[in-house]
Amino acid sequence: MKRISFYILFLLSFLIGLNSCLENNNGVTYSEDAEITTFRLYSPSSDSVYQYYFTINQDNGTISNTDSLPYLTRIDSLYPVLSPTFIKVMLNDSIPYQAKDSIFLNFAEPVTIEVWSENKKKSKKYTITVNVHQVDPDTFIWEGIKTQIFGRPTVSERVFYLDSSFVFLAAFESEFNIYFSQDAVNWRESNALLPDFDLSSLNLRENCAYNDSTIYIYQNGNLFITTNGLRWEKRAVSAVNSLLFSMNGNLYALQDVDGETKVVVYDGNNGWNVVTTAPTGFPVSGYSILVSRSPSGAERAFVLGGIDADANFLSSLWSTENGSYWSNLTSGRNQISPRADALLVQYANGLMIFGGRDENGVLTEQRHLFSKDYGLTWKYPDSKMEIPSLYAPRYAASGLVSSSGILYLIGGRGSENTSIQDVWRAISYISMPGFVK
Repeated sequence: MKRISFYILFLLSFLIGLNSCLENNNGVTYSEDAEITTFRLYSPSSDSVYQYYFTINQDNGTISNTDSLPYLTRIDSLYPVLSPTFIKVMLNDSIPYQAKDSIFLNFAEPVTIEVWSENKKKSKKYTITVNVHQVDPDTFIWEGIKTQIFGRPTVSERVFYLDSSFVFLAAFESEFNIYFSQDAVNWRESNALLPDFDLSSLNLRENCAYNDSTIYIYQNGNLFITTNGLRWEKRAVSAVNSLLFSMNGNLYALQDVDGETKVVVYDGNNGWNVVTTAPTGFPVSGYSILVSRSPSGAERAFVLGGIDADANFLSSLWSTENGSYWSNLTSGRNQISPRADALLVQYANGLMIFGGRDENGVLTEQRHLFSKDYGLTWKYPDSKMEIPSLYAPRYAASGLVSSSGILYLIGGRGSENTSIQDVWRAISYISMPGFVK
């Protein structure tokens, strides 16, 4: 009897153990995780969609791409790729999905995806939104926003962007004024005490330099300095021919020394230190200046066109990062027609030239050029970028880019040296802060 009882107990133990093994599927533990950790979309026609990163918000159950897909990207036939592996996946509440499947869906509208953990105890539902750029990032939106700033002509002018405000330096026939604006449309005249310039010789294009915080004007052995356009400091300095630019905290100019034109740098007091001899063929007047940052973040200056010591109009584009070493980026290429008093700006991931004049007057050809490699090669912009024909040919215009990434073209001189006082602006989406093409 004892032997029978022993066998019964042994049999019960065996059955309990067998049942335990069956419940654990031979010791395999199934995951309770019901969260998607990676998500991608694939297109049969292009793998570019797959390269975009999707952000998964586990708190609110949303999946979306922060960087929008390129303009006109088709998203009406894409299939999802996700991980980890789930026991069950349903798309839009009705379509079963497995990792080996290629189920194409229309992601023009939000798509839902619900996943179940391997042990079937948990599930989670996500809403997928695919963002696509709604505008062509390469298209410019041009608009004339002001036809006449003043009711009288200027003799010389420059416009700067200082502390998020437009600052218009205007030399009229009998007075010098400064105007401020927040939108380049509505201007108010400054009531500050301004320098007593000699208006008969004031050249705001060649004797005015600027950086992000300071404006410099040179005239007749005096250097005038302001950080806000309201308060000016006057310093007596040794004579120079003209100012070039302000870069890396240094003010550069051209100066005749022993019969040679030198590039000099302001010493902070009343003198100038020679940096180097100006390169052969360097302009002495009528040049256009741009100081910008290279892709590496370093400041560099460009000097476009102008007139040399022999009165030749130039097509050169000189560049420097220190004022000492200069490179002529257009050497050996005739892509830019000779010109003086053009406008050079950095915008839309490249350089742009607007207008200018040659020995015959205002340029009507090549009035708008673009360089995507920052000065090495130049071409006419395509129809997406080209400035409208309503923008009158001119020279000596001012151009600047606001903190919101909008390009402004202001004023200039027309045929027979007439004063132009309109304002145009251009919006290029790739130049807007935070925009990713």
